[in-house]
Amino acid sequence: MILVRPATSTDWHAVGVLVQEGIFDAPSSLYTLDDLPIDPLKLGQQLTRLGEEDVAVCLVADVGLGLGGICHVLWGEFSRCRHSVHASLLVHPGARRLGVGRELLRVMAEHFRGDDCVSKITLSVSETDQNLERLVVSEGWRLERASPLALDLEGRKVALRHWALDVGGEV
Repeated sequence: MILVRPATSTDWHAVGVLVQEGIFDAPSSLYTLDDLPIDPLKLGQQLTRLGEEDVAVCLVADVGLGLGGICHVLWGEFSRCRHSVHASLLVHPGARRLGVGRELLRVMAEHFRGDDCVSKITLSVSETDQNLERLVVSEGWRLERASPLALDLEGRKVALRHWALDVGGEV
């Protein structure tokens, strides 16, 4: 069973471990382990950023024996962009192909369907991340644009595809 819920401070260590173990095989991640704190507690605290005004929501997926994934959503940087939020998704390698990413995306979308201020959610996906791309397509996301050669994967430049999900809301 997958339980998606808002992250709390008690999740900091587990989130840090999830990211440390999952980032190696996450082709859409904008970060490498070198970009992040070594201490899992500090890493989890930094990533969840609970209470900070630019964080719209941070969701985690409980999968029985621990956290299987995280979905972190930031508000648009400028007031003119506040109707659009940007999501990041990471699923632990041991929890992939179990529906964790799908459930995180669905709960996140439902969260924003109830927010009249948000009309669009965006997500950046590496052109090499076919699994995530298939997932967003199957969930009704639309390709908004592509940025050629925008992501450096160990010396190989690849495109980032920017996907969007319209969730209503009044701008």
